[in-house]
Order: sequence, then structure tokens, then C-alpha cells
Amino acid sequence: TYHEKCESYNADADDYASVIEEDYKNIRLTANLIDEKKTKLAEVSKEIIGNINVGKIEEERAELKRAIERNEQLLFDIERKIGESNSNIANFEKAIAGLVVGTEKNARIKKSIEYALAIYEWFKESYDRHEKEVKEGLHESIKRLFTEMYHGQRMVEVDNNYRIILKVDNGNGKFMTDLSSGLETVKNFAFVTGLVDLARRKAKQKDEDGTEYSTEPYPLVMDAPFSNTDEKHIENISKAIPQIAEQVILIVMEKDWIHAKSVIEKRVGKAYKIEKHSETSSTLRGE
Repeated sequence: TYHEKCESYNADADDYASVIEEDYKNIRLTANLIDEKKTKLAEVSKEIIGNINVGKIEEERAELKRAIERNEQLLFDIERKIGESNSNIANFEKAIAGLVVGTEKNARIKKSIEYALAIYEWFKESYDRHEKEVKEGLHESIKRLFTEMYHGQRMVEVDNNYRIILKVDNGNGKFMTDLSSGLETVKNFAFVTGLVDLARRKAKQKDEDGTEYSTEPYPLVMDAPFSNTDEKHIENISKAIPQIAEQVILIVMEKDWIHAKSVIEKRVGKAYKIEKHSETSSTLRGE
């Protein structure tokens, strides 16, 4: 953010001030060292006259010359760093001035972010709470309807991803996951009718503030719903479906309707028969 950059620039500017001060001290020390070396050189030159060990003195002179060259390079580097530091200080001061101008804008942005976070937390809390209620209500409806439709000893559960898990008694009173696909139709029936049942019940409830929701009836449309289902399950499903939805539209095969007819016929408002003429032509005839 602008505020963080501003603080960073201030911190860097403080460091540059100390660096410049240190570089200036090095310059003074280097200048003094050069003067000392020059004085030493003059003294050595005088001592050379009449000195027997001229070679040693010459070596010392060469070493002093190399030291001078190193110090001159150090002085050059220090002066370059001083120039870079002054340039950076100017840039930082310019950036700080720009951040000061944007302080009011940043304050508005910060306030907007705080409002957004508060709205998000409010929405998330409400969503999580209602999702839990929906999951519990859906599980209740599916479990009840599955029990009505199924004539065996299995049970169903709804996981956090709204998937139906079929469970069977392992013989010791404990239920384990049933991976067989033989009851897929009954399980799917329980899920679909459970959704419709939950929607009907929610529509009749009042919210916490007393608000009452209203909606038109939920129709239930099913195509070949009794496929791969035995006679007993067809009868059980036919008993449960009219209790769930105000309007049910079923498209069933003749062989399945024979088993469902005795149970559901008295609840049928209108029946049609599809007469197939070819793969692309059929006729709908009322009965």
C-alpha cells in the first residue's frame, strides 16, 4: 500500500544519511593517509642518499605507491556512492510527497475494504447457518422418503457434498457403505422427492423476522422413473410421490404402469398415451 511504501522510503532515507556520513569520514581518513604517505615518501627519498640498502627502500616506495592507487580508487568509489545516495534521497522525498497527497484517498479505500469485509462476514455467517439447516432438512426428507420407498434394511445418509450414501447392516448392528448399484433408482427417487419436499416445507415457513415466503407449487417431472425397479419398489414409490408434489408428470412404460396403476390411478388427473409410428414420428393421444 502507499502507506507501507512511505514507511519503507523513510527507513531507506535514514540509512542513506548514515552511509553518507560514514563515506565522508572515509574520505577524510583517506586524504590524511595520502598526506602521510607523501611525507613518508619525501623522508624515504632523503634517506636513500648514502643508504647502502637501497633495494629495500625501493620496495617500500613501490608498496606505498600501490597503497596510494588503492586509496584513490576508494575515494572515487565513495564519491560515486555519495552521488547515488543524493539521487535516491531526492527520489524518496518526491515519492513521500506523492503519498502525502494520496493519504485521504487511501483512507477512503481502507474504509471501503472494512465495509466489504464486514458484509462478507455477515453474509458468510448467514450462508453457513442456512446451509446447515438445508442439509439437515434435506437429510431428514430423504431418509424418511427412502424408508417409505425401500422394503429392505438399508439406510441412506447425505454427505457434505450432498451426495447420497447407501448403507447396509453388516450383521453386527453396524452400518457400512453399500457400493452396489442395484438400488440407484430408489436412491435417486429419494433424493429428487426429498428436494421437492424440502422446498415445499421451506415455502411454508416464516423467517426469523416473521417474513413468510410464498411460491407457486413445485411440479415434479420424471421420464421413465421406474426403470430397473422391481414391482414392490414401484408400488412404494407410487404411494410416496403424490404426497410430495402438488403436480407430478410421469412418462412411464406400459410394463411399469401395470404395477403403479393400482396405487396411483385414483390420483391421476389426466392420462395420455404416446403412440410411436417411427423413430422420428409419434402421436400423443388422450385417454
